[in-house]
Amino acid sequence: MVLIVVDSCSKWIDAYPMKHANARATTECLLRYCADNGTPRLIVSDNGTQFTSVLFKTFCLENGIKHTTSPVYHPQSNGQAEKMVNVYKRFIKKKALQDVNGFDITVATSQFLLSYRTTPNTATPGRCTPAKAHLGRELRTILDQIRPQIAAEFNENVKQNESFDRHHGAKRRFFEVNTAVFYRLKKDADWYPAIVIKSIGSRLYRLSNTENGKEIRVHANQMKRRNVELPSDHSLRFLRSPDDYDYDNVGSEITQSTRSRTPSSTLSSSYS
Repeated sequence: MVLIVVDSCSKWIDAYPMKHANARATTECLLRYCADNGTPRLIVSDNGTQFTSVLFKTFCLENGIKHTTSPVYHPQSNGQAEKMVNVYKRFIKKKALQDVNGFDITVATSQFLLSYRTTPNTATPGRCTPAKAHLGRELRTILDQIRPQIAAEFNENVKQNESFDRHHGAKRRFFEVNTAVFYRLKKDADWYPAIVIKSIGSRLYRLSNTENGKEIRVHANQMKRRNVELPSDHSLRFLRSPDDYDYDNVGSEITQSTRSRTPSSTLSSSYS
């Protein structure tokens, strides 16, 4: 037994497989529908016992829902729901013939809902998909992989983040590969030196700790740039062997290197 619920305006459809077609199971499915989509003003159903029970009437009364049933032996009065039932049955029948050994009605129902909700409908406003009419946005499907640029332009999260950054004056923090950085996992923890080895998305990075070589995945907010000073001749002379270093000429080497870096204008003024 499957309960089919159709929105009369957007043609959004929901299907709930049930083990028992009683009033309690029906009200539980409708309660989940109301939680996902809001409480409807009107419900039109057939004359099944689950819809004419006291429990169902109480459910509609408590949620402010008007309930109407179609005339007896005249299902055409609720033709929209009956048509959706036929469409669902044809889909399930084809899936059952394709997957003889591994057929699962729950999986098949989910596949049907995704396909139907993302297919343009001539009965919806603007002939858009039921998802667009019902949710105000398109659902992502496997077809979006062949049009990633179009899908990115309609990404609501990107637009929301950009609007937030503009409003609060926040700037995006970007780190290139091989950039020297510091990172810490907690607010009051110590900073550790690392190198960016990979960018994961727009906010996550994979780092390599320069002290132990351990790789770790962190957020951009857990990182800051680390300035690495390039070695010079003056700093490298302390790395020489003690036997190769002339300690008697330390002062002359420092004076000579200092004078070589002094601008010519300063020298001329001092000698004048």
